[in-house]
Amino acid sequence: MAENFRILTARQHVRERIGMYMGSSSKEEIERFVMGEWKTAEYVPALSKMIDEIIDNSIDEAIRTKFKFANKIDVSVKNGVVEVTDNGRGIPQDEIFDETSGEKILRPVAAWTRVNAGTSFDNDRVTIGTNGVGSAATNFLSSKFVGRTWQNGKRVEVRCKDGGEDVNVSVKDGIEGSGTAVSFVPDYSLFEVDSLDQLDTISLVEDRLTSLQMAFPEIAFSFNRKRIKVNDLKKYSKLFVGEGEAIVEKSENLSFFVASSEDGFRTNSFVNGVNTRM
Repeated sequence: MAENFRILTARQHVRERIGMYMGSSSKEEIERFVMGEWKTAEYVPALSKMIDEIIDNSIDEAIRTKFKFANKIDVSVKNGVVEVTDNGRGIPQDEIFDETSGEKILRPVAAWTRVNAGTSFDNDRVTIGTNGVGSAATNFLSSKFVGRTWQNGKRVEVRCKDGGEDVNVSVKDGIEGSGTAVSFVPDYSLFEVDSLDQLDTISLVEDRLTSLQMAFPEIAFSFNRKRIKVNDLKKYSKLFVGEGEAIVEKSENLSFFVASSEDGFRTNSFVNGVNTRM
């Protein structure tokens, strides 16, 4: 009996083995805090991860520049389109040699269309991203993906369709400032839902941005054009305890609060912006 031996492209592998890269593509329920309320939330892990990967890239830029750049991050989820914009330095626009294709491509093109391309590979990194996979994987799982990055008077725009199968690159001069913007529409044929509106995605994104605002007070986060204003631990604790009072403790590297609960022990924690809840 002959074996069906195949060699997949990176795009094919991501799309056929979504769980390896982004988590489950099925709709799941999870009990967790959402904006301070303990509830059962419906979500698709891979869809949430796609959004997180793009947000994390902007946060990494802020960390790398000691918050001099990318200190303003705007996120929106509207009409099925996810968009993340930052005021970072922009992705450098030099050409990178792609050993897999034997050609030179602009670095933004590599960042958004090639897995294993990036800067966050060192073991002593201080960024959230680790493997250089996220942006390209998000692209490969989207029906439409648009990345724009600008610096030094020039903007590179990478427009992709059909999970990165169709890629169009354009360069425009005369652009002021610097930054990066990514928007995408998930390819719902790969997931167990037909839209983000069928899930608790919007409230989960807002919840994460609120926690990130606590973890990175140097960054001004906004969600759907509304500034996230919870940047004090005591104010943050009010989301969880309502009219009650929490015991708040702070140190240089650790902040936490403890409050009473009427329905059992509940925990929620973040380390360097990564949710480590059990």
